[in-house]
Amino acid sequence: MPDNDAFIELATHPNEMEAQMTAQLLRENGVGAYVQPVGYGYTIYGVTPFIPHRVMIYEPNLKRAQAILGDGEWDEAE
Repeated sequence: MPDNDAFIELATHPNEMEAQMTAQLLRENGVGAYVQPVGYGYTIYGVTPFIPHRVMIYEPNLKRAQAILGDGEWDEAE
């Protein structure tokens, strides 16, 4: 991965389950994604799933991810 490319936030969901569903849909379509809690998601018991979570992707995959989620167009040649 080149140094100038970074992970960016694609979407924020109200809970971990919805964020994981989005990330899984992206992964099934070839876009790497991971889920991260927003703010103070960590407690003495671990991460609480009932706070907002964001879906993070590799920045060059933005157009493709948006097309998969129905937010834009993507040309496979890109």
